[in-house]
Amino acid sequence: MGFLTSLINVGLLFALGVPGYILGKLKMLPGGFSDGLATILLYVAFPFVTISTFIRTDFDSELLVNMGLMVFLGIALLIGSYYISLLCFKPLQKSPAQKAGIASGYMSNSAFMGIPIIQTFFPDKPAAVVYATMFGIAYNVIAWTLMVYTLTGDKKYISLKAALLNPGTFSVIIALPILFFDINFPDPALRVFDWLGNLTSPLAMFIVGIRLADIRLHTIFTSIVVYWSSVVKLVIVPLFSFLIIFLTNLFLPMSGVLAIVMYILMMMPSASFVIVFSEKFGGDRDTSVKCVLFSTLISIITIPVMLLFSGALF
Repeated sequence: MGFLTSLINVGLLFALGVPGYILGKLKMLPGGFSDGLATILLYVAFPFVTISTFIRTDFDSELLVNMGLMVFLGIALLIGSYYISLLCFKPLQKSPAQKAGIASGYMSNSAFMGIPIIQTFFPDKPAAVVYATMFGIAYNVIAWTLMVYTLTGDKKYISLKAALLNPGTFSVIIALPILFFDINFPDPALRVFDWLGNLTSPLAMFIVGIRLADIRLHTIFTSIVVYWSSVVKLVIVPLFSFLIIFLTNLFLPMSGVLAIVMYILMMMPSASFVIVFSEKFGGDRDTSVKCVLFSTLISIITIPVMLLFSGALF
């Protein structure tokens, strides 16, 4: 993918967040507004974009294999990225901030930003979003186990139940029979599914804009952990992921779309879940917020740069 084309597409996506940023800065939104939008995104938009996409995807054995491969490789890449981030942060003193930096260094915002970007780059390939939703299963497993442990250092907070029982997994469970049995829906129902699913990109980026408005940007540039976590997340982890995907493709040839979707999801900025989990489990929420927002800001440049390598995955 060309740098300029990628930059324009990513820039247009980020432009969706400008109204949220402006309204947030003008203090025109009630407290907790972004959390309410995130709930709608998580429980309405994501499930319906999954269902709508699965309806429009033609099922075959290759697709099924690729879906399973996405879950398996997704877990492997996230675990590998964890060790990369852990190694990169080893020279820093152990602290809650360091733990937040490690988590921010390997957990991608694969849902809130990944799916909108996949939709932008693959508007005519519904299978791309199918693969992205399967990655979400791998992501949730790692989030509720390894990421929780990263932030707390205590295994008692690990929840396999939450890793498997969540809106993302439920939407895939609902959508799979539709895909396997080629279940048809009347046009009015499809239009409703599409409308609700199309909320994904605007809502996701609107939330990003609001969250950027919530913090004084100059405070982001005060911590080595924030800088280093963004380098790890946006440069080192994507290059590691590219290498693993490229080598895997040599010995286990996979669909070009599958390979690039996996690569794109791994180059996303730090996950919003790092903030949520830091707050939930007593981690360093302040550092988590700074890591996520800083990586999100500079990803508008790093994503197009990293996409220059994507041609080697076809």
